[in-house]
Amino acid sequence: FSWEKTNQSLVYALKLEKIIMIFLFSSLTLLISQAISGGFLLLFNRLKFDLASLWVLGISNAKLFSSSLSFFTIFSFALCLLGAAFGFFFSKFIEIYGGNLMPSVFVEKGIPIYITYESTFISIFIPFFISSFFLFGALKRVFEKQNHLTTIRTTS
Repeated sequence: FSWEKTNQSLVYALKLEKIIMIFLFSSLTLLISQAISGGFLLLFNRLKFDLASLWVLGISNAKLFSSSLSFFTIFSFALCLLGAAFGFFFSKFIEIYGGNLMPSVFVEKGIPIYITYESTFISIFIPFFISSFFLFGALKRVFEKQNHLTTIRTTS
């Protein structure tokens, strides 16, 4: 007898857990993507008067687009680094004080935390690429729809 044959319910539960975790990860990724793009659209809606005033001063739309894209890309990368640093320090905190958090019923009270270069790379660049993708889309949509002359006329 193999272990899989004797513990079929456990094997089924592990497969089901894997499917549920993939579903939750996909749903969370979709939700976060919508939140990022909505946040960018709200931010750019508030900045449209500043962009229009820079256009009046003589900066072209292409220059406004490229400088906005580069600034917000650097800003997104800095926030991803900050989030990874916070996650690193939080995981170290849990690693040190995790035994106090677990109930005394458990024999193994330590929480196993493994930090590798690959996981650090993934935790920084996957959110950065998602953010950059939605940043470019939101910025492109705002610059396609925005008429600077109409924006300036509404302020006076």
